Amino acid sequence: MRSYSEALHTFVTFCALYDGKLQIHEIGAKFINRYIMYYVEKLAARDLETGRIPQNEYDAIMEKYNQNFGPNGRDTPIPARYQKTLQHRLTVLKSFLRFISMQNKDGHDFTRIFPQVAKASSTKNDLGQRYLSENQLAALVSTAYEWPAYYKTLVGSSGSGKGREFVAWRNSLLMLIYALTAMRASEALHLKLEDFEPFTKRFENGHVLDLYAISVKEAKGGRARKVVAPTKFLKKHLDRMHHYFHGDKTRYIASRTPVHNEPISYTALYNYSKWIYQAAGMDDMSGFHCIRRGWATREIGAGKPPALVSKQLGHKSFTTTHTHYVITNDELLAKLFMADQDTPS
Repeated sequence: MRSYSEALHTFVTFCALYDGKLQIHEIGAKFINRYIMYYVEKLAARDLETGRIPQNEYDAIMEKYNQNFGPNGRDTPIPARYQKTLQHRLTVLKSFLRFISMQNKDGHDFTRIFPQVAKASSTKNDLGQRYLSENQLAALVSTAYEWPAYYKTLVGSSGSGKGREFVAWRNSLLMLIYALTAMRASEALHLKLEDFEPFTKRFENGHVLDLYAISVKEAKGGRARKVVAPTKFLKKHLDRMHHYFHGDKTRYIASRTPVHNEPISYTALYNYSKWIYQAAGMDDMSGFHCIRRGWATREIGAGKPPALVSKQLGHKSFTTTHTHYVITNDELLAKLFMADQDTPS
């Protein structure tokens, strides 16, 4: 809900600039496109201040917006780094204006303006169907685990030492959780220390399995569930969080600082994750859905029951898993076909 609130708050702030100058029925494509430009400028200014982009990139963004993009501004260029963010904001805004269109007595349909709004969608190049291979997943886990040691060298020495160290351990832990459990980014961002419960299972052959049972409470669709992850990859990082939070188990593991108990934004984590991808040798990867697809590919391909995989992913039904994770994955389909051929009739 935070992202929805933030999107509408920014729109209201922008509208306040036109208080007394524009009536609500005068809202059109040009106004929405100005809002997009306003939003990109705010994002760029924030990223310049926090060191996420250099001065020359910020200047290039601002230079583009000094140009004339036609009567409606439909050809306004959206920087690649902000396309996903703007796509989400436009979706929120469209829902908001659709609600207003249905409620106003004058019959104004504000949603008709969106075909004339600048496109903020990324060129996917089939990225929507991409997934990490088993080797890439292993590389991501290894890099994320060692990230605190890499961080200072790869990212630089800006900021205070203590704060930099906390950020490194926090981001390392979050990326490990994604790669080991395939939960959604929004779900991981709302995990608390109290949601991690260690347990040990001993087998008759003497094998011992140490795991964390992780309670996913802020789940999509309200479908709370539990997922598991190996203790050996998470214990050291969780111990660090206990240290930073002085044993307070009600703290979010994605807290912005050791003091403020408020999760970082999805956008911030998305930007942080790109550094870990690059360190793992995967410059062409971004986002978190490719991790979920890679995890599902590995687990189903290794013989785990698809229904169990679907449950861990938090899908409402296996139909979702099959439609978006199986039949779109040629490598997995080939594995399943070969396994079926090897099964005696």
